[in-house]
Amino acid sequence: MIPGQNHAVTITTIDDLEPAARRPAEQLTRLLTGYEPTGEEPLMAIFEGSLSRLAGEVSNPSTGRELFDAALAQLVKELEHRQWDRPLGEYLEGLQVWLEDSPGYYANLGVTMPLGAWALLADAIEAAKSYE
Repeated sequence: MIPGQNHAVTITTIDDLEPAARRPAEQLTRLLTGYEPTGEEPLMAIFEGSLSRLAGEVSNPSTGRELFDAALAQLVKELEHRQWDRPLGEYLEGLQVWLEDSPGYYANLGVTMPLGAWALLADAIEAAKSYE
């Protein structure tokens, strides 16, 4: 509890921190994850994921590539079978916007943003189908 308050304060994101503590937390997040924090990221997930990487518990990088390949193959299949009712230009715009908003997407899920580009691209390909 914070002195002078009668209730517990739960801190789960950078935005929950006192203003003076936000900047150091943002700097640490940048250092640990390599991306610009939005303030909505769950702090424990960031730190636990970083500790796992530091401890050598890094997932197989080919897994992200396999996810990307599968997502791209599904997209091509849908395009070939005309199961897609969205113009390609709108899809690419959705892809761009989703990539810009992706830190918030992962924060809302309560997970850390993938550090591997392949896993991020796999999620982006799927999300752009409906993202505006």
